[in-house]
Amino acid sequence: MQCATEGSRRLVLVNRTFEKAAALAAELKPDFAAPGEPGGMPRLEAIAWSEEAMSGQMAEIDLIINATPLGMHGAAASPIPARLLRPGQMVYDAVYGAGRTALLAAAEEAGARCADGSSMLLHQGALAFEIWFGRPAPLEEMRRALEAASQWKGER
Repeated sequence: MQCATEGSRRLVLVNRTFEKAAALAAELKPDFAAPGEPGGMPRLEAIAWSEEAMSGQMAEIDLIINATPLGMHGAAASPIPARLLRPGQMVYDAVYGAGRTALLAAAEEAGARCADGSSMLLHQGALAFEIWFGRPAPLEEMRRALEAASQWKGER
């Protein structure tokens, strides 16, 4: 949803259940009503979670966001085959606290920039702090505590 709110030029949605991706695309359609990308590519598209479908998109993808739980419980498989990743992409894996996920390992090997979900955890905690206590969160103290507790290294 944030990509639509921020005015992304193009958004490709992938879900294990294609119908869920298509339903979200239908919901976001008004945010992508402007003309398509040069070359005739649609600004908003839902595709199947398959290597074939993803491989047709990856050359044009700059930012990949994994919001699945894959990788949360150790060495689970990557949601995206490593051979589809390339240098110049930014890969954000919302998983945190599980060490380096298979997706981030593959992205690093491909030369992509990577970040795990630790920054999301930090800023969600800071927002909760501000709501509960009615004052600015001590963000740097929270960052140091998170680093000490989980060996967090932020963006890789």
